[in-house]
Amino acid sequence: MALDALENEILTLRDRAKVLQRSHGNATREIESDTSLSATGKEDAKKRSYDSHRASLRELRQREEQLISSKIQELQGRIDSTSGRTAADIIAFRDAQDRADRIAKPEQAQPMLERAIRQNDTSLAHAIFRRAIENGWRSVQDAFTAHRPELTDVVRDLNRLNALKENSFERTMQYAFILR
Repeated sequence: MALDALENEILTLRDRAKVLQRSHGNATREIESDTSLSATGKEDAKKRSYDSHRASLRELRQREEQLISSKIQELQGRIDSTSGRTAADIIAFRDAQDRADRIAKPEQAQPMLERAIRQNDTSLAHAIFRRAIENGWRSVQDAFTAHRPELTDVVRDLNRLNALKENSFERTMQYAFILR
């Protein structure tokens, strides 16, 4: 699959987060058992360890979010590039995006998409398609990819990435700093 490398990189980041969490736990235990430190010294050392590990976890989380966002932009660019590259195509696509942005429901998008496909209005069809991806309207996406099957894999990957991007609970749990 096209996302295997990205998913492996995310797993590597998450593994590093686990190592950091264990490292903090070990550092805290060492600090607690250090008889040369006063109670205040132990608290200061634990705070420094906590702050350092927390900052490292924050960097890992930000890196994961950046990787996902970059891949989404790359795939969206691949889709957008199929709608034309001339100045007229770009202007038509912008106008079509304005129209597509006013669509609130997939029930409104479906007939507009079908009409755009029938009339060979690629700009509007692509704009509606992008709106469907942004909103998770699978029926509209499926209608478009039935007409443009070469984009099926890109759409599947975009949907997976959007789900991964939106799954902030799982990401929070992976990078959460749980005190032990």
